Amino acid sequence: MKLKLYFLLGLVASWAPTSVAQVVSLSTTEPQRGDVIRITFSLQEGTFSLADPVYIYCPIREESGRQQIEVQRMQREEGKLVADLPVSEKASSIRIAFVSDGDWDYDNTQTLQVVDAEGKLYRNGYLESVYSDEGAYTKELAAYPDNYAIYKGRWQILAASQPEEGPEIISEEWALIEEGGTRNAEYYHAKVTSHATLGEFEKAGEGMAELLDKFPASPWITDAYSYLGYMLFSKQASMNPKLNEQVRDYLRAHPGSDLAKERIGGYVFGTVQDEYKDLIASIAEAWLEKEPDLPLMHLAAARVGEDRAERLDHLSQASNLFINQDQMVYDGNTWGYLVYHMLPVAQTYLELGAPSEALGILAVLEGNTDKLESDFFETKGAAWEALFQYDKAMGDYLKAADLGSETSLELAKKLYTTHYDPTGESFEAYQAKTLAAQMKANEVPMAADFSVTDLEGNAVALSALRGKVVVLNFWFIGCAPCRVEMPGLNELVADYAEEEVAFVAFALDGQESLEKFLAKKAFDYTIIPDADGIATEYGVQAYPTHVVIDKEGRIQSTLTGGSETRHEDLKPLIDRLLR
Repeated sequence: MKLKLYFLLGLVASWAPTSVAQVVSLSTTEPQRGDVIRITFSLQEGTFSLADPVYIYCPIREESGRQQIEVQRMQREEGKLVADLPVSEKASSIRIAFVSDGDWDYDNTQTLQVVDAEGKLYRNGYLESVYSDEGAYTKELAAYPDNYAIYKGRWQILAASQPEEGPEIISEEWALIEEGGTRNAEYYHAKVTSHATLGEFEKAGEGMAELLDKFPASPWITDAYSYLGYMLFSKQASMNPKLNEQVRDYLRAHPGSDLAKERIGGYVFGTVQDEYKDLIASIAEAWLEKEPDLPLMHLAAARVGEDRAERLDHLSQASNLFINQDQMVYDGNTWGYLVYHMLPVAQTYLELGAPSEALGILAVLEGNTDKLESDFFETKGAAWEALFQYDKAMGDYLKAADLGSETSLELAKKLYTTHYDPTGESFEAYQAKTLAAQMKANEVPMAADFSVTDLEGNAVALSALRGKVVVLNFWFIGCAPCRVEMPGLNELVADYAEEEVAFVAFALDGQESLEKFLAKKAFDYTIIPDADGIATEYGVQAYPTHVVIDKEGRIQSTLTGGSETRHEDLKPLIDRLLR
């Protein structure tokens, strides 16, 4: 499962300091609706270079609970960067973050409460502050005692920071809400999030069903459902089938809902099932009428449409919008993550008999990121084969096979049998020769050296591991996909115990937190604490990330995202470097 980049990063960022003197200045720290906030960012003291295009990324929480995102590219003015942010007539709070080329300046994130003419806060004024201000939830409840949605952030932090006492506190707080709380949408949101945090998924599902039934127009539906899905994934549990069907019925009845916008990706990535095509089409139509520049909705329309010309037009719009720099910031995408969005565009072009257009999409991706996996090269091979460019097709199929794709290996064998001389060299000899030529031709970057100390106090240096295949993992305790992949990764360590392979995991957490965590959950990699700096040096932008380094110290593969089968993806990458 691939989670949105900004979600994973946002949880890390939320615990960072909210301001650093003199780097950021604001024209007001108590904005009112209708104001324009002048934001000034000092390049000399900031984390971005003079050449960087810098954006403000602003989640704006409305009084209803709905979150809107405002993105602006900052303008240069007298050696500084400036932006003017209008305060909408529905805003309750605003978080201002700074991002450039996928890098976030967490230290200078600002969070503001919007006030009325008398200085009074609006409902949800503290919702954007709950991760950075320990007292935010008490301040919100003092003003709005029935806004139980504020508890979600508190409960997340309690579960992560106090694994022993946290669950008991969460249970007690939910019991008090259940006993005397107003049965509003926020109540059912809290029912979902409390029980999901505690791993009580049957009760969480009950709350979700009630929220859908009683408050179908509530903005809290999307947040509650997304959180429930995330927690289910973190525990490798499944959504109740009855609730799944209720959600689909809801989407059919409300194709223009926020939940429909959030869920569309789950329907259009991978194989589109016939039974959902009408649902996908209705969601795409509803949202494109409201927001015609949503790339994912254009992709959805292209995947399920019937008219070829219209489908091609939607693909063209989707690809242009996906790679628009402003849109990438809005979506929280980097080029490495954008592969997961753009690859279906190329695959749909192929389905429509447009291999040249597919290759154009793939060339754009290949020119901007080296984080490419087997499915990328398999798609590229299919495009070349459709154009009768068999040598190029073979090269990409074999590259995909070398990265672990059994399907690509079979495609390569079939192509070899059909279009190459069967009386000549064997397929295996051709495969070895082709891969050797590819490796020689490719410029493979050297991995940045590091010299660190593990949890046991042992020195670990990349230079000392030369001659071994080195597998690096970047993770943190609060990352559910990171935890999900650990049992499989432990199997991987055991499988290669007698081989020249080193497994090193760089954690963002400190030693004490890691020791408490590892006392309950085994992770057999060599663990390095407080590894933020190494993660930055390796350009890690989402968690978990694996980097596979060959015996000469060159980066051969980078895998982003976690699942219970991640070890199966890593195994062929390791095996080919041991050959």
